[in-house]
Amino acid sequence: MEKKSLDHPVVRFDISTVSFPEVCPVCLNEATCYAVFTFGTTMGTNTSLVHHPIELSPQVFRSESRRFRTVRIPVCDDHEFIPDEFSRLRLICVLGTIVSALLAWAAFAIIRGSSILGEPIPGWTFLAIGWFILALLVTAFLFSPSPVEKAVDVIYFDLDGQLMYVDFKSPEYQRLFLKRNPRAELVDEIEIKSS
Repeated sequence: MEKKSLDHPVVRFDISTVSFPEVCPVCLNEATCYAVFTFGTTMGTNTSLVHHPIELSPQVFRSESRRFRTVRIPVCDDHEFIPDEFSRLRLICVLGTIVSALLAWAAFAIIRGSSILGEPIPGWTFLAIGWFILALLVTAFLFSPSPVEKAVDVIYFDLDGQLMYVDFKSPEYQRLFLKRNPRAELVDEIEIKSS
């Protein structure tokens, strides 16, 4: 077992007995719905992988080689997270980025050819390059963590699928969480189990 020291204390708890406070971890307003997150571990390795529910696919992940745990985190309506909708947006964004990259590549080739031949550069080439830059920015935004993922930052999830180490960004939410889960504790190092 390897131990890794942290810059500041995080909360360690048993995922099978956890109970999240009935307030939103982002804004501390009363929770009205749940954000569902699934975490998976790769069996036979010494690292843990955390997967978002939208990245889980029965064709890719086999139950005999991985373990999954799901947590439901109470959130307010403003911070509700719907994985299926978000997944579709990410897929559309990736496809749009691929198409715009092909157009930008063609635009660069045409710009180069036009400048070598001394011909005027077509205006659509600049639009294609601009579209590609916009697609990259939107992709970066959509693949960034959601507000809930930022507020409840999973640092480590052990190979047995029981202990989770979380850095709560809100000290008040962390206080409420520790009060609601007396067996959870603040720790300043992570125990990384090897298989």
